[in-house]
Amino acid sequence: MNTFKQLFALGFLATSISALAGDQIMKLNKENAQQVISACSNNFHLIIKFSATWCEPCKQIAPIFEEASTTIWKDKYMCVEVDYDELPELAKEYEVTMLPTFVVIHHNKMVGKISGMMNKEQLIERVEEIIHPKDLSQLSKEKLNEGLLTEITSGSVASIKKLIDAGADVNASFKDGSSPLIMAISIGQIRPDGVEKIKLLLESGATVTITLPGQPEQKMSDFVKMLIQNSETLIERQKSMLALLEKEEEKRAKKEAPQTKEVTRSCSDGACSV
Repeated sequence: MNTFKQLFALGFLATSISALAGDQIMKLNKENAQQVISACSNNFHLIIKFSATWCEPCKQIAPIFEEASTTIWKDKYMCVEVDYDELPELAKEYEVTMLPTFVVIHHNKMVGKISGMMNKEQLIERVEEIIHPKDLSQLSKEKLNEGLLTEITSGSVASIKKLIDAGADVNASFKDGSSPLIMAISIGQIRPDGVEKIKLLLESGATVTITLPGQPEQKMSDFVKMLIQNSETLIERQKSMLALLEKEEEKRAKKEAPQTKEVTRSCSDGACSV
């Protein structure tokens, strides 16, 4: 895949996810679970809340998770929820044995999970520690590079600088064939600090050649301006598409009445066993 196609694909996915993230918490089902997890976790951290209708701690933490998803995590991470009884096989895949459980996924891999009842501050702190570990001295070169990708997509300029200072490679090649600078350019369309991230990477030695089909090589600054100018229209288009998808999902949900079953569960210390 050439650089232009990488940028287009990454920009398209980033704006699509941004249009959805923070507006609502998507509920995963058998039809969309694998597709959503794969698509969203490739460029953003995906936080999955496993809960159940019979779990009292789950009911208590639901508004806390919703508030975190629509405030501090808005436009940073993708937040979804799973009904344990509807997708027990997915819960088994991530070794969920207590409810509620929050699983953090990145690049289709679980990078951490936490369980039990907690307040908003505790939930945010524990999830952030999974995604943005404070101690960088113990991380390998590979982990530092993975951290650089994380901070470009959902972190701050200061955290990117810390990773670079700790030894992260600004010209590393990610699994999808992109690089830190390519990722920063695509994310720069939807993040207010996107330009500052691009500047930091360039100052730290990041390089990339942009060649458009049938056109002479363009300067990085010109290409960034073009992406920013086109991003607003692209985001509006994605929001319209997602609104239509949401309506279709509502119609499907009305046709399929949820199946409930009487089960006795054991709940104690802010969590329920499954």
